[in-house]
Amino acid sequence: MKNMFYQFLKKYSTTALHWYFSEWEVKGTEHIPNGPMVFAPNHQNAFLDAVLVACSSKRNPFFLARADVFKNPRAAKWLQRMQLLPVFRFRDGFATLKNNDATFKACHKLFDNGGAVLIFPEGNHGRPYQLRPLQKGLARMILSYEYPEKVAVVPVGIHYESHDGFRSRVLIHFGKPVYVAPDTTLELQQQLNLFTEKLLLQ
Repeated sequence: MKNMFYQFLKKYSTTALHWYFSEWEVKGTEHIPNGPMVFAPNHQNAFLDAVLVACSSKRNPFFLARADVFKNPRAAKWLQRMQLLPVFRFRDGFATLKNNDATFKACHKLFDNGGAVLIFPEGNHGRPYQLRPLQKGLARMILSYEYPEKVAVVPVGIHYESHDGFRSRVLIHFGKPVYVAPDTTLELQQQLNLFTEKLLLQ
C-alpha cells in the first residue's frame, strides 16, 4: 500500500526544490534498477541531500537516519511516517549498536519486496566536496542479508554550486549499480573491507 503522506511530501518537496534551485540537473537515472537497491550518496548538506536524491528518482526509498533524532516519541512517530529508520553509531554508545540489527532486518524485509533504502556511507556530513572515509554500516546491512548478491548499490554524487545560495545550481549523478556477492572463504571483516573498497572504485 502506498504511503500517501510520503507521496504528498515528495511532490511538495519536488516543487520546492525547483523553486529553490535555479538549475537542478539529474544524470544517470538509467542506472536505477526496479528491484531491491540501496542509494549510497556522498553527504554534504544534512537532510537536504536525502530529499534531493529521493526527488530525483521515481523510487521511494526508506532513509537511515541517526538514532538520536528518534528520542522524542512524538517526533519518532512522524519520522516513521516519512519512512525514516534509526541507525546507531559509536557515538551513541557501544551498547546501542546491537539495536541496528532491528533496523537491518527492516531493510532486509524491504529488499524481499523489491524496496529501496538510502544510507550515507560516510556516516556524517561535511561541506567540502570530497569523499570522506566510508563506514562499514552499508556493508554490514548488505552482507547480513540472505541474498546480498541481489541488492544493487547505486552510488550517488551530489554537487552543490553553493550550499546556502538561493537560486544556485545542484547536480545529482546516479552511478552504475554495484553488486557484491559474499566470499565465505574470508572472515567478515575482510568481506566488509572488500565491499567498501569496491564501492570506492565506482
